[in-house]
Amino acid sequence: MLKKFASILLLTAMLFTVSCQQGATANDLAATVAATSDTVTVSAAAMTYFYNDTVLSFLNHYAAVIDKLGLDPSKSLSEQKMNNREDTWHEYFLNSTCTLMYHLVSLNEAAKAEGTALTDAEIAAITARAQTVSEGSYGAGVNAEAVTEARLLEALAYKHQEIKEAELEPTDEEIDSYIAENKKDFKYDETATLNVRHIMLFDTSFKDHKAALDKANELLDILKADTSADAFTRIALQYSDDPSSCYAGGLYPDLAPEKSIKEVDKWCFDTSRRVGDIAVIESEYGCHIVYIESEGRPIWQAEIASEIVAERFDKLSDAYHADYFVSFSEDALSMVK
Repeated sequence: MLKKFASILLLTAMLFTVSCQQGATANDLAATVAATSDTVTVSAAAMTYFYNDTVLSFLNHYAAVIDKLGLDPSKSLSEQKMNNREDTWHEYFLNSTCTLMYHLVSLNEAAKAEGTALTDAEIAAITARAQTVSEGSYGAGVNAEAVTEARLLEALAYKHQEIKEAELEPTDEEIDSYIAENKKDFKYDETATLNVRHIMLFDTSFKDHKAALDKANELLDILKADTSADAFTRIALQYSDDPSSCYAGGLYPDLAPEKSIKEVDKWCFDTSRRVGDIAVIESEYGCHIVYIESEGRPIWQAEIASEIVAERFDKLSDAYHADYFVSFSEDALSMVK
C-alpha cells in the first residue's frame, strides 16, 4: 500500500532479464545446501529465490536513480562493477542475500525454541501461492518447491518478529521518558492514525483489471463474513501482492494520512469513515481490499513507539544472531545467480 507499486510493475520485466540466465538445474539447486544452522537448512534453490527477490526490491526502491548508480538491469550483474568500488553488483546482492539469510534463519531458530509455528492454514496458503509462480521467474532452476521453501522460511521468521515486536511495545510512560531523554525539540503532531488491513491485487497478476476486480470482490465477501486477523493472514499469504504487509495479515498499524496511494488514502481518511468499514478500492495499479480495524495512536506517539520498538528489536536480533550461528557453503553460493 505504500507508494511503490508503480516501480514494482515497471521493473518486474527487468528482473527476468537479470535472473533468467543459464544456471544449475532445479534438481541441482534443490539438492545443494547453501546455508545451515542447528535445525534449519536452506537450499541453493531457496537462496537463488532470495537473491533475485533482493535484486527486485533494490530496483523497486531505487527506480528513479538506477542510471546514476551505474546499474544496467538488462546486463549481467557479474560483469558490472559498482561505482567507486571493486565489488560487482552480483557480489553486492549476494552479500545482501547472505545477510538476510542470517536474519531469517536465526529468527526461525528462535521461533522454534520459543514455540512459534505456522498454522496448517498458513502453510496451505503459502503453498498455494507458490504454485502460481512461473518456474524460472526468480532465477533459472527456481520452481514452485523452491519458492514454497523460501516463503515458509520467511513467513515463520516474520511471524515470530511480529510477536516479539508486540511484546516490546512501550507504555505511555516509557514513551514520555524517551521523549524527555532524546527529543529536546520534539513536535507533537496530534493527527489521528488508523490501524488498517490491506490486501493488494495487481492487475498484472490477472488477465486484466476486471479479473482482478472480480477476485477482489470474491475475497471481500469472505472477509466481510470474518474480519479476524487469522482470516486476513490466510488471504494475505495466498493472494496479496503487497510485500510490505503480506506476512503480517495485511496490517498497517498507525497509518497516517498521505502515507498510502491517493485512492486508498482518500477512502481511509474520509470524514465518514468508521471502524469496521471494509471495501474494495480501485487504483491505477489494481484493486485494494481495505479494512479499518481500529483507531491508532496520534502521529507523535506512533513515531516514538516505532523508534523504541526498533531499538529494542535490534538488540534482540543481535542476541539471536549470537545464539544461532549460520554457516554458508561457498560451492553452493557459486550456483546462485
